[in-house]
Amino acid sequence: MNALANLLPLALWRPWIRWQSQRLSPQLPAPLRDYYQGVADAVTGNIAEAKLLALDLELTALTPDKGEIVSVGCVPIDNLGIQLAGAQQWIVQPKGGVGESAVHHQLTDTAVNAGEALAGVLPKLLQQAEGRILLIHHAELDLAFIRQALQTEYGLVPPLPAIDTMHLAAAIQRYHHPEQPPNRLRLSELRQDYQLPAHHGHQALTDAIACAELFFAQLSHRYQQAPDVSALLSAR
Repeated sequence: MNALANLLPLALWRPWIRWQSQRLSPQLPAPLRDYYQGVADAVTGNIAEAKLLALDLELTALTPDKGEIVSVGCVPIDNLGIQLAGAQQWIVQPKGGVGESAVHHQLTDTAVNAGEALAGVLPKLLQQAEGRILLIHHAELDLAFIRQALQTEYGLVPPLPAIDTMHLAAAIQRYHHPEQPPNRLRLSELRQDYQLPAHHGHQALTDAIACAELFFAQLSHRYQQAPDVSALLSAR
């Protein structure tokens, strides 16, 4: 379903999603139904007035067939302001161990075994994302895990409109240096380039907040006026 939706121009995508929401509503569990009903309107208007959800996952590997989610962190953004009071982080209990990935995210088997099952975290994440656009650094990676989790739990993957700060960074680098391949695309490197404070990486909530701060810096450096949401989307 997402493959077909993504072929549509945005002007047709919104009514198509609304139609899908109405058609599927009777058979959807409440968290998915409520998310579906708000997703079409989330991609309209100017970014200065948009509702976003900065999101980060900590993983045990880089592909869904080999790894699992062990932590989810998110923070809402309203009118380009980080709403720290609404920040959330969940430790997720994987089916396997964390293995060598603990070196990066510092979550031990003991810590994740005390966490929640992913099936219990997904409804909370969907609730946080209602009516919001996801803001992710390296969205392709995190969205692959989220889509697999939604497919496993609900048998359905809803649209997941997202802005990717890594995608934006690559586009900015290509604009200024078209002769060079994009580099320095890690979150920490990009924050250094924009003279943002150093942060402790590989912790889901702090990475989500760091992603939001990077996005604000990218907007202020690239655009004289705040662009429409549609100009920034890298996934839907």
